[in-house]
Amino acid sequence: MKFRIGVIILFIFVAFPSVAQDFEIVPLGQMSPGTRMTFGVDPDDMGRAVGRVMTCDGKAVEGAVAVIYDGLHFYGAKSKKDGAYDVGANFGVHVIEVVAPGYRKYRGEADIPKGRDTNLDIVLEPFFDGIADVKPQNNRVTCKGNTLTMSVNAKHPVYEGKSMLDVLRDVPMLTVVDGKFVVANNEELEFFLNGKPFRAPFAAALKFFGSIDAAKVKSVRIMTMGGGNTTWVSISYSE
Repeated sequence: MKFRIGVIILFIFVAFPSVAQDFEIVPLGQMSPGTRMTFGVDPDDMGRAVGRVMTCDGKAVEGAVAVIYDGLHFYGAKSKKDGAYDVGANFGVHVIEVVAPGYRKYRGEADIPKGRDTNLDIVLEPFFDGIADVKPQNNRVTCKGNTLTMSVNAKHPVYEGKSMLDVLRDVPMLTVVDGKFVVANNEELEFFLNGKPFRAPFAAALKFFGSIDAAKVKSVRIMTMGGGNTTWVSISYSE
């Protein structure tokens, strides 16, 4: 189902122990406030991806964020001091990305079994000299249903002298490939900057994002309705 630009969506999560978890999406604005769409995730259909996030020389990466996307839902968790992470997700073969400032983004597949764990150790490649000596005060990522929000730690040393484009490269499920932006496997995107629609050809968008100091970026939010529908990318920054 496609929505036009300007639709505001209120996302409500209701959890019931030991029963199905219902997610209710309430479109407001241009659509009738009474229009609703619901979908559920049964706990019996859930499994987990577990493992450790490490560097190529075996050192633990603390504070890395692992995100799994099943085509509609985002699931995420942060790695602990020993690099251990644990992400619960709907069963099936899904995309997994692991990110941490100062490291190249990992992207792969996670085969999630019903009611069981699958072990998946992740190796991140550092590209920032001295990253091992930086405290793991990374970006904070929250996954709630079909919405992913990254609160940016713009004071992180890896962003010094960098741009908004460098911050966007650290957003889980957002990639720049073949002359286009792809978010959650979707090329149908609408960008918003501080709540205002941002429409520009790819090259112009790259130039603009590259002109904004990374220190000004506050947050990046992704909201998706699945393949074939528009995905929203909302960026908040200091103008």
